[in-house]
Amino acid sequence: MLIVVLYTENDLEDLTENIWRETDARGAPTKIMTTRMYMDHNGRLLHTPEALQEFLPWNFRIPVLRRSHVFTAVTNILNRGSATPSLTDRMESELADRSELWGRFILCIRSIGEWARERDVEVLFVTIPAVPKQRKGTTLHERIVHAIEVTLNLPLVDLLPFLSTDEYFDHDLHFNPEGHALAAAKILEHLDVDRPR
Repeated sequence: MLIVVLYTENDLEDLTENIWRETDARGAPTKIMTTRMYMDHNGRLLHTPEALQEFLPWNFRIPVLRRSHVFTAVTNILNRGSATPSLTDRMESELADRSELWGRFILCIRSIGEWARERDVEVLFVTIPAVPKQRKGTTLHERIVHAIEVTLNLPLVDLLPFLSTDEYFDHDLHFNPEGHALAAAKILEHLDVDRPR
Protein backbone atom coordinates (compact mmCIF):
# COMPACT_ATOMS: atom_id res chain seq x y z
CA MET A 1 0.00 0.00 0.00
CA LEU A 2 1.08 3.55 -0.75
CA ILE A 3 0.00 6.41 1.53
CA VAL A 4 0.67 9.91 0.17
CA VAL A 5 0.40 12.67 2.77
CA LEU A 6 0.03 16.26 1.58
CA TYR A 7 0.38 19.33 3.75
CA THR A 8 -1.89 21.68 1.84
CA GLU A 9 -0.36 24.85 3.25
CA ASN A 10 2.91 24.69 1.29
CA ASP A 11 3.45 21.37 -0.52
CA LEU A 12 2.13 22.88 -3.74
CA GLU A 13 4.38 25.93 -3.30
CA ASP A 14 7.38 23.63 -2.76
CA LEU A 15 7.15 22.62 -6.42
CA THR A 16 8.68 26.02 -7.20
CA GLU A 17 11.99 24.73 -5.83
CA ASN A 18 12.18 21.50 -7.87
CA ILE A 19 13.90 21.09 -11.21
CA TRP A 20 12.44 18.19 -13.19
CA ARG A 21 15.58 16.58 -14.64
CA GLU A 22 13.80 13.65 -16.32
CA THR A 23 10.16 12.84 -17.04
CA ASP A 24 8.25 9.73 -18.12
CA ALA A 25 5.81 9.26 -20.99
CA ARG A 26 3.08 10.97 -18.94
CA GLY A 27 5.29 14.01 -18.44
CA ALA A 28 5.61 13.25 -14.72
CA PRO A 29 8.99 13.59 -13.04
CA THR A 30 11.17 10.51 -12.62
CA LYS A 31 14.23 12.45 -11.48
CA ILE A 32 14.11 15.75 -9.64
CA MET A 33 16.60 18.10 -8.07
CA THR A 34 15.88 20.68 -5.42
CA THR A 35 17.33 24.17 -5.53
CA ARG A 36 17.55 24.11 -1.72
CA MET A 37 21.12 23.65 -0.56
CA TYR A 38 20.67 20.97 2.10
CA MET A 39 23.60 19.77 4.19
CA ASP A 40 24.10 16.36 5.75
CA HIS A 41 25.03 15.80 9.41
CA ASN A 42 28.72 16.35 8.55
CA GLY A 43 28.04 19.72 6.91
CA ARG A 44 28.53 18.39 3.38
CA LEU A 45 26.23 19.47 0.57
CA LEU A 46 23.76 16.72 -0.33
CA HIS A 47 23.84 17.59 -4.01
CA THR A 48 26.43 15.51 -5.82
CA PRO A 49 29.20 17.40 -7.66
CA GLU A 50 27.97 15.87 -10.93
CA ALA A 51 24.46 17.21 -10.38
CA LEU A 52 25.69 20.73 -9.68
CA GLN A 53 28.42 20.84 -12.34
CA GLU A 54 26.32 22.31 -15.14
CA PHE A 55 25.03 25.08 -12.86
CA LEU A 56 28.41 26.17 -11.47
CA PRO A 57 29.76 29.58 -12.56
CA TRP A 58 33.11 29.51 -14.38
CA ASN A 59 35.20 30.30 -11.28
CA PHE A 60 34.03 27.12 -9.50
CA ARG A 61 35.03 24.93 -12.45
CA ILE A 62 38.77 25.50 -12.16
CA PRO A 63 40.02 22.45 -10.20
CA VAL A 64 42.81 23.89 -8.04
CA LEU A 65 41.77 27.53 -7.80
CA ARG A 66 38.19 26.81 -6.74
CA ARG A 67 39.57 25.62 -3.38
CA SER A 68 41.08 29.03 -2.70
CA HIS A 69 38.88 31.32 -0.61
CA VAL A 70 40.74 34.38 -1.93
CA PHE A 71 40.22 33.32 -5.55
CA THR A 72 36.51 32.61 -5.11
CA ALA A 73 35.94 35.83 -3.12
CA VAL A 74 37.63 38.01 -5.77
CA THR A 75 35.99 36.24 -8.72
CA ASN A 76 32.57 36.33 -7.04
CA ILE A 77 32.90 40.12 -6.76
CA LEU A 78 33.88 40.26 -10.45
CA ASN A 79 30.95 38.01 -11.35
CA ARG A 80 28.51 40.28 -9.52
CA GLY A 81 29.95 43.35 -11.22
CA SER A 82 29.62 41.76 -14.67
CA ALA A 83 26.15 40.26 -13.91
CA THR A 84 27.44 36.69 -14.38
CA PRO A 85 24.68 34.34 -13.20
CA SER A 86 25.35 32.69 -9.84
CA LEU A 87 24.70 29.04 -9.02
CA THR A 88 21.26 29.97 -7.70
CA ASP A 89 20.46 32.09 -10.77
CA ARG A 90 21.43 29.24 -13.08
CA MET A 91 19.33 26.75 -11.17
CA GLU A 92 16.33 29.07 -10.96
CA SER A 93 16.39 29.54 -14.74
CA GLU A 94 15.48 25.83 -14.98
CA LEU A 95 12.43 26.12 -12.72
CA ALA A 96 8.86 26.06 -13.93
CA ASP A 97 6.91 29.29 -14.07
CA ARG A 98 4.60 29.83 -11.07
CA SER A 99 1.60 29.65 -13.41
CA GLU A 100 2.52 26.01 -14.11
CA LEU A 101 2.38 24.92 -10.47
CA TRP A 102 -1.21 23.69 -10.37
CA GLY A 103 -0.80 21.76 -13.62
CA ARG A 104 2.37 20.11 -12.31
CA PHE A 105 0.66 19.26 -9.04
CA ILE A 106 -2.30 17.61 -10.79
CA LEU A 107 0.07 15.75 -13.12
CA CYS A 108 2.01 14.35 -10.14
CA ILE A 109 -1.12 13.27 -8.25
CA ARG A 110 -2.68 11.70 -11.36
CA SER A 111 0.58 9.88 -12.18
CA ILE A 112 0.87 8.47 -8.65
CA GLY A 113 -2.70 7.15 -8.97
CA GLU A 114 -2.03 5.62 -12.39
CA TRP A 115 1.30 4.13 -11.26
CA ALA A 116 -0.43 2.46 -8.31
CA ARG A 117 -3.33 1.18 -10.43
CA GLU A 118 -0.97 -0.29 -13.07
CA ARG A 119 0.89 -2.21 -10.37
CA ASP A 120 -2.20 -3.21 -8.40
CA VAL A 121 -0.98 -1.19 -5.41
CA GLU A 122 -3.58 0.28 -3.10
CA VAL A 123 -3.10 4.05 -2.75
CA LEU A 124 -4.51 6.49 -0.21
CA PHE A 125 -4.07 10.26 -0.14
CA VAL A 126 -4.20 12.13 3.17
CA THR A 127 -4.49 15.92 3.41
CA ILE A 128 -3.22 17.86 6.40
CA PRO A 129 -4.35 21.50 6.69
CA ALA A 130 -2.58 24.43 8.33
CA VAL A 131 -3.02 25.00 12.05
CA PRO A 132 -6.71 25.99 12.36
CA LYS A 133 -6.09 29.30 14.19
CA GLN A 134 -3.47 30.28 11.61
CA ARG A 135 -5.66 29.35 8.68
CA LYS A 136 -6.49 32.45 6.63
CA GLY A 137 -8.91 30.53 4.47
CA THR A 138 -9.29 26.99 3.24
CA THR A 139 -9.57 27.79 -0.45
CA LEU A 140 -6.37 26.03 -1.51
CA HIS A 141 -7.01 23.13 0.86
CA GLU A 142 -10.53 22.70 -0.53
CA ARG A 143 -9.24 22.97 -4.10
CA ILE A 144 -6.66 20.23 -3.46
CA VAL A 145 -9.25 18.00 -1.75
CA HIS A 146 -11.69 18.49 -4.64
CA ALA A 147 -8.99 17.71 -7.24
CA ILE A 148 -7.97 14.46 -5.55
CA GLU A 149 -11.41 13.22 -4.54
CA VAL A 150 -13.66 14.49 -7.33
CA THR A 151 -11.58 15.36 -10.39
CA LEU A 152 -9.12 12.47 -10.15
CA ASN A 153 -11.43 10.09 -8.22
CA LEU A 154 -8.71 8.90 -5.86
CA PRO A 155 -9.25 7.68 -2.28
CA LEU A 156 -8.70 10.43 0.28
CA VAL A 157 -8.75 11.03 4.02
CA ASP A 158 -9.15 14.76 4.62
CA LEU A 159 -8.10 15.52 8.20
CA LEU A 160 -9.48 19.08 8.21
CA PRO A 161 -12.86 18.23 9.82
CA PHE A 162 -11.19 16.38 12.71
CA LEU A 163 -8.40 18.77 13.72
CA SER A 164 -8.21 21.64 16.17
CA THR A 165 -5.30 23.62 17.60
CA ASP A 166 -4.96 20.89 20.24
CA GLU A 167 -3.30 18.59 17.71
CA TYR A 168 -0.49 21.02 16.79
CA PHE A 169 2.52 22.24 18.72
CA ASP A 170 2.16 25.82 19.95
CA HIS A 171 3.66 28.33 17.49
CA ASP A 172 4.51 25.52 15.08
CA LEU A 173 3.02 24.00 11.94
CA HIS A 174 3.63 20.38 12.95
CA PHE A 175 1.55 17.78 14.73
CA ASN A 176 2.19 17.07 18.39
CA PRO A 177 1.76 13.44 19.61
CA GLU A 178 -2.03 13.92 19.79
CA GLY A 179 -2.09 15.08 16.17
CA HIS A 180 -0.10 12.06 15.01
CA ALA A 181 -2.38 9.75 16.98
CA LEU A 182 -5.50 11.33 15.49
CA ALA A 183 -4.11 11.16 11.93
CA ALA A 184 -3.12 7.50 12.39
CA ALA A 185 -6.55 6.65 13.84
CA LYS A 186 -8.37 8.28 10.90
CA ILE A 187 -6.18 6.49 8.36
CA LEU A 188 -6.73 3.13 10.10
CA GLU A 189 -10.45 3.83 10.30
CA HIS A 190 -10.52 4.40 6.55
CA LEU A 191 -8.53 1.23 5.85
CA ASP A 192 -10.75 -0.89 8.07
CA VAL A 193 -13.84 0.34 6.22
CA ASP A 194 -12.52 0.06 2.67
CA ARG A 195 -10.13 -2.88 2.80
CA PRO A 196 -11.64 -6.12 1.44
CA ARG A 197 -11.85 -8.80 4.14
